[in-house]
Amino acid sequence: MAGEGGRSEGELQRGLLRLSPEHDAPFDLLKLIGEGNNEYNMAVTGWRDYRQVAILLRDDGGAIRGGIWGWVWAQWLYVANLFVEEPLRRRGWGAQLLDAAEAEARLAGAANAYLETYSFQARPFYEARGYRVTGEITDLPPGGAYYVMRKAL
Repeated sequence: MAGEGGRSEGELQRGLLRLSPEHDAPFDLLKLIGEGNNEYNMAVTGWRDYRQVAILLRDDGGAIRGGIWGWVWAQWLYVANLFVEEPLRRRGWGAQLLDAAEAEARLAGAANAYLETYSFQARPFYEARGYRVTGEITDLPPGGAYYVMRKAL
């Protein structure tokens, strides 16, 4: 089987591979790494129900002003990112985006949801919507904390 640049697997194993730091790699390239992980996880667990969740908040001109994205896998919704532009915050858009993602996740068979947030971000927002802290890393960033939160859907 041919590998990188048409080389055989044997050639790749003999040291023709190299590490290539690519700090400005485009997201499409990085997505390949995630897809490889996802494929492995599905093959090992037998859970093949992976589904992306993406809901955008657009203005009348079509510009993106916020959104939520993540995925459903193994009956869990993972919220990777939720963002609303500063001028639109505290107007209910974040709650609507989260509610919409949770509704899509339920339709896809999710029974639970999880996410991460920092102490300077949105922990109270998520707690008000039924999420509870299940893990914490203190001093990340220094003086703050990083939380893993979950909720039954």
